[in-house]
Amino acid sequence: MHFFLHIGVGWVCLFLAACQAVTPFNAAGILVEETADVPNVGVTLVAEQTSGYQQAGTAADFDLVLKYATEGSQEDDVQVAMRTLAEKEKVLVVLGATSNEASMRAAALANFFNVPLVIPNSTADNLLPSNNLWSFRLSAPGEAHAAFLFGQIMNKQALRQSQGDDSMLALKIAILYEQNTFGESAAVATAKAAMQQELEIGLYANFDPQNPDAASLQELVTGVWQQQADLVYLISSQASVARQLVQAMHNQYSAEFMPVVVGQAGGFSSLEFLQSPEAAGVYVLQQRLDPKNCPVDLHSITEAQAYAALYLVNYAVTVTQAPVVEKPTLKLPGGLTEKDRLTSQREAVRDVLKAANLDLPCLGPVAFDNMGQNKNVQFELITFRDGEFQPVSQETFLEVLR
Repeated sequence: MHFFLHIGVGWVCLFLAACQAVTPFNAAGILVEETADVPNVGVTLVAEQTSGYQQAGTAADFDLVLKYATEGSQEDDVQVAMRTLAEKEKVLVVLGATSNEASMRAAALANFFNVPLVIPNSTADNLLPSNNLWSFRLSAPGEAHAAFLFGQIMNKQALRQSQGDDSMLALKIAILYEQNTFGESAAVATAKAAMQQELEIGLYANFDPQNPDAASLQELVTGVWQQQADLVYLISSQASVARQLVQAMHNQYSAEFMPVVVGQAGGFSSLEFLQSPEAAGVYVLQQRLDPKNCPVDLHSITEAQAYAALYLVNYAVTVTQAPVVEKPTLKLPGGLTEKDRLTSQREAVRDVLKAANLDLPCLGPVAFDNMGQNKNVQFELITFRDGEFQPVSQETFLEVLR
């Protein structure tokens, strides 16, 4: 598609540039932990994200060029990557990042560089800045996950109906979370949601998210056992740590006396966890993946979020690149400068995202509130059953809790 420069009545093409078609920008930036287009080792979160992006890019009407940049592990790495994408690569929009920390920094920088940012799967509660104008998140914050479990699934009325009396409300909850901003905010929200349903918090404890040693994790699980918790709510953004936590539960309990274990999205939704032996018997709380409305074969919600994010971005750019009228200015007879055109197109993409109200493939309905948060997030509980992961109904889950 092309933007055409239209000369109004009374204007004459004094300069050749003023009469030429203007080629629109068509690059999108991808911010990930690695820059390899196709990670070829292991089942990593980056590989899942990249798979989703690549499958979205195979659509017949896809017309974007993807530019990858590394989010890095140092505080300044995200700033360097965002500057490269915004100023050197001249992307219209950025997607990412992989980690909560990098996504949080990218959201703040999106406002600085005035470039739209679409966040597919980060779940930190405080990810979007209070003055956010340019960032849009498809995924749900941790507090929304907790509100679903301890509101729609485990609410007081449903618990009483399931048990037939008030003894069900004696359920004791243990919350184990990674000790960082993401884990702490999600744990606080989970505890509040559980207490609103008059459930007892028997244990509220954290662990090192980077290098938790087996002994420390086992000590936490021993505390769960001592408190005789009925349900253990685990919060970890790392799949390897999620596996360690569940293994510690198996070390402590026999299968007959194992409490119900719920893992909140993050590391628990990754293929690295879902395809591991530790995933058996765990209930994973995540954003809903709709395979019936998915034109490609996706294996995880992480893939689906990345797929839907790039689908959304392609839609927004396509809308903004319909032929438009550009008015020549007194200073620039040839039309807008490259910088002005880039700014104008980025603003147009942002405005389309703000107004979007779509049913995205694989992910479902999406519309953003004034803060840039997807307000139509749908959730599900899944567990391994009959050789595959399947959704679990409220009735089935409450029966397990008996």
